[in-house]
Amino acid sequence: MSGTLVAYLTFPAFDKRKFDLAMFYIHRYIRLTIPLAFYIAFEAAFAGYMTYGPLFDVSAGRDHCRNTGWRNILYINNFFNFGDACLGQTWYLANDMQFYILSPFIMYPIWKKPKYGIMGALTIYALLTLLIGAITYEYQIPPSNGFPYSQPADFDMATHFYAAPYIRFQPYLIGILLGYLLYKTKSKEVRIPHGFNIVMWQLSLLTMYVVIFGISTLLEDDTPTGHSWNSFQSIMYNCFSKTGWSLALAWIVFSCHKGYGGVVNSFLSWKAWIPLSKLTYGAYLIHITCQQIVLFGSSYALHFTDFMMVIQIQIPIA
Repeated sequence: MSGTLVAYLTFPAFDKRKFDLAMFYIHRYIRLTIPLAFYIAFEAAFAGYMTYGPLFDVSAGRDHCRNTGWRNILYINNFFNFGDACLGQTWYLANDMQFYILSPFIMYPIWKKPKYGIMGALTIYALLTLLIGAITYEYQIPPSNGFPYSQPADFDMATHFYAAPYIRFQPYLIGILLGYLLYKTKSKEVRIPHGFNIVMWQLSLLTMYVVIFGISTLLEDDTPTGHSWNSFQSIMYNCFSKTGWSLALAWIVFSCHKGYGGVVNSFLSWKAWIPLSKLTYGAYLIHITCQQIVLFGSSYALHFTDFMMVIQIQIPIA
């Protein structure tokens, strides 16, 4: 819900005429880039010394960060092949920074002329949906992100679908619209009928369940392509799964924000999360390295466990 936070904090700045576009960008770049640059330098210098084992490639992380780390600093690494990526997980940072750069040009029209601004945002959403559907059909991409289950021979799934900004921008747009709704209702009491609230919570949880487990046949099917879904099903899932998840999460956020979240709101608002939230960015930067140390540093046979399966999905051995 990055778009929600950006919008919720930016719209009041528009009201006060205190929005500084240059500082809007500079502050974000400095805040994200200093830890990122430090860890890229750490990987470039010490990646080959952090563990050892028959599966560990001493030079991979080191050489990748030495050769391509500049892409990460410019937040354009999601446009390049994953094969030589430095800190591959930072494709998301590139997406988020690109969305952040575009966000004022979506938020300002919404603030200035809400009717036309919202229509513009929905038009962008519709065009992106058509693009996702066209790419899914043209390259016969399976449901989900298409990564890492299967990949057409002539299509780089990770670069052009999994990490592509035009695939990931839909939820950010929904987040901006939610942020605008929260901003407009900030000082207003919103009454949500009890029955309606329960139905919306049920629909939200059901939607999230379907998005996660609705493609379980991908892991059960042994067909050569790894799935038996037809083109229409794949198009519908790829076009609307992220939207469904975002709308479900948007309702949960809105309901909790307005005091209708019950025990869920109490849990999510627990003060113990505050110090942990300060660690999330650092954990995000180093988590793949930690997985590599556990998996590739093993000097004995790897046995199947749920824990090892999770690691192997994130970092394929073969």
